[in-house]
Amino acid sequence: KVRFSPDGTNVAAIAPDGGAVWSVATGTQVGPFPTGDVGSFDLSFSPDGRWLGVAGNGSVLLDAHSLQPRYPRPPSGTFRDREQDITFSPDGARFAVTTGGAGQTNSSGIVVRDSTNAAVVTPSIPVASGDPGRLAYSPDGRSIAATLTDGTVSEWDAASGALLHDALV
Repeated sequence: KVRFSPDGTNVAAIAPDGGAVWSVATGTQVGPFPTGDVGSFDLSFSPDGRWLGVAGNGSVLLDAHSLQPRYPRPPSGTFRDREQDITFSPDGARFAVTTGGAGQTNSSGIVVRDSTNAAVVTPSIPVASGDPGRLAYSPDGRSIAATLTDGTVSEWDAASGALLHDALV
């Protein structure tokens, strides 16, 4: 996966053995970041460009400049299933991740976490019809939509997790 910072000055990429951020202007590496137990499924910059979220076997927010974790990384095994996609709310106060997926032990869903400490702020949102894929917040941050492996798109209330629309496609 590869993502540009919101201001376009940096680009971040991840691979199974780690990730790095590069300066767009010079092409030089700003710095590497290990993915370790977190894995390397997805990454996203916060809207203000201060944080780089990495999703995998757990999720972590890194300072986008120093590449140091915003909060201590959870111990290995803390997260029940891999987190495959990550996206920030428009104000950057929260981030959502997809959980589960093919071959995982627990049901698939979406979890919304606080960006300051990774605390769960919305009850786990179960996904009934296929595993969640890509996530997106609405521009006002009030809802979250996800593509599902059954070819549909569903939408949930970001605060309560209530299903708003199912099988939109």
